[in-house]
Amino acid sequence: MVEVDREVWESVARWLELTGLAKTLWRLRQPKPLSRAFGTRNTRYIAGALERLRAAGFVKEVAVGDVRYVYLAERACGLLLLLGYSVEEVAFGESALRLLRRGGVSA
Repeated sequence: MVEVDREVWESVARWLELTGLAKTLWRLRQPKPLSRAFGTRNTRYIAGALERLRAAGFVKEVAVGDVRYVYLAERACGLLLLLGYSVEEVAFGESALRLLRRGGVSA
């Protein structure tokens, strides 16, 4: 993985705030079914936000049974810290997958 300068991460964090995607990342602090992950029924917004976050490597998807879940990738945690969010209650990466497989998330 490429090391990224702190200044670059701060720029990315500011971009996330300006586009409203920082709040979306925070909503995903626990794995959620795709249908409930974005707090809106506007499928156009959901598709656009999901694509931008996925392309940046901040979110991942996994299917558990018939339900598709969205969860945070490891790199999103550092950005949430830069934005001033407390990441103590955040499940990301492998811990999010374990939570999903254990059935600790309700659909």
